[in-house]
Amino acid sequence: MARAQSAIEFMLTYSWVFIIIALFIVTVVLISDSRPPSVYLGSSCNIQPLLPCTEALVTYNAIAPLQFYIVFTNELGTVMYFQPNAINVSTSSIGGTPNYQYGNCQPTYASKGSQIICTTNLVTPTKPKAGSQATLTFTVSYSLCNSNSKSSCAPGVYKSSGFSAETMSPSNINLDTVTFMTAPPIATIVLSGITYYNGISIYMPSGNYILFSTAPTGYQSLSWSISSATSTLSSTTSANTVLTLSSNAIITASYIGTSSTTSTSTSQTTTSTSASTTSSTTSTTTSTIATTTVYYVPIVLTNSQASPTPSPFQQMITINSQSYSAYINSNWNNVEFTTGPDATGTVLQAWVESGASNGAASTVVWVNLPYSIAASGTNTINMDFMGGSVMSAAGPTGEAPQLSGTYAQYDNGASVFNFYDDFVGTSLSSKWTLVSGTAGTDYKINNGFQLLTTITRVQSSSS
Repeated sequence: MARAQSAIEFMLTYSWVFIIIALFIVTVVLISDSRPPSVYLGSSCNIQPLLPCTEALVTYNAIAPLQFYIVFTNELGTVMYFQPNAINVSTSSIGGTPNYQYGNCQPTYASKGSQIICTTNLVTPTKPKAGSQATLTFTVSYSLCNSNSKSSCAPGVYKSSGFSAETMSPSNINLDTVTFMTAPPIATIVLSGITYYNGISIYMPSGNYILFSTAPTGYQSLSWSISSATSTLSSTTSANTVLTLSSNAIITASYIGTSSTTSTSTSQTTTSTSASTTSSTTSTTTSTIATTTVYYVPIVLTNSQASPTPSPFQQMITINSQSYSAYINSNWNNVEFTTGPDATGTVLQAWVESGASNGAASTVVWVNLPYSIAASGTNTINMDFMGGSVMSAAGPTGEAPQLSGTYAQYDNGASVFNFYDDFVGTSLSSKWTLVSGTAGTDYKINNGFQLLTTITRVQSSSS
């Protein structure tokens, strides 16, 4: 009895302490739970059997609204075309009231087998709490086409509905953006059993991941590269490589195309008759077959403008020659550019501005394209590694005048640019008209133009 009375007296005396502690704990829990998470992870998604969903994700940061991402594969057997606002997302389950948001899907034209990523900003009155559940419903609108041209699309718009079940994850989970690039674009990268196509971005927590890629038909010699502040790859040449992810990364799997071309000289039989005799002699040239392997790398040119490019126009291309050092001669004289693979199609005039070495990490080349690239369109040219030199002042490949052993020895700039002069020699060419200034005093020409005073003024003779 005395023990019970002591307990009651203790509770009456110190109960305020427990109340304060309890209030403190409740306050801490409420504060912790009400903090807006920085990242939410998608747990599942579903559209339809021929548009299998591979990933769904909702993200948030302090200066942007919630963003909903969904990645799915086109298995419809034809090209899908997405107009602006192609995805419509309902946020009623995370915002309290029905609210529909529109977003865009990329690429605009998705070939069969390719992956599509749709992104939508979700403007909601409240942010969901960590650990809560939400189901987002959405509708994707698209047209079916025969090619990457709107004129090839069937009339009407198709709609496919789906849902994504989300588990809102704690704020201490941070994701890095990983973008997969492949050359040629038909190549793929496999991660955790999921195949990713060129241009797809996903969101992953830091850690180690195994990447795998195989050469498409007609290609060989895989080369991996990564652009990242701290993330690394264990190998740049193996089919399997380990990605150590610790920051945003762009990962590229590049292949070199190969094609065998065969030339044949036919058998010839010639007969000669001597005038002094009736006998004849016959000589036969035996057939010979020479086989040459041409390696090439496709280069996809993308016009991101809302208007087509001029025709013709000059396109600057930056190449990491170290990646192809086994195929490029030391002085870069065996590289040409063509409109078709295997050194086929039209041979394009190209001018090397800098980095004319197979050891250069950055080789700058200007290529004269004889055609226009449509607004928001693409075109593919090929960089071919030839068996011998193709560099000359007549092209198809040349170089800046100062790069040659003899000034302007292989300079084909006039065949690449609309107006060009390398100022070879010691006097102005007929391309120019001297308006003011004196040679030797105000300007000097000696395999290049040197301005000595501000008095000099020249203009093109055609202006």
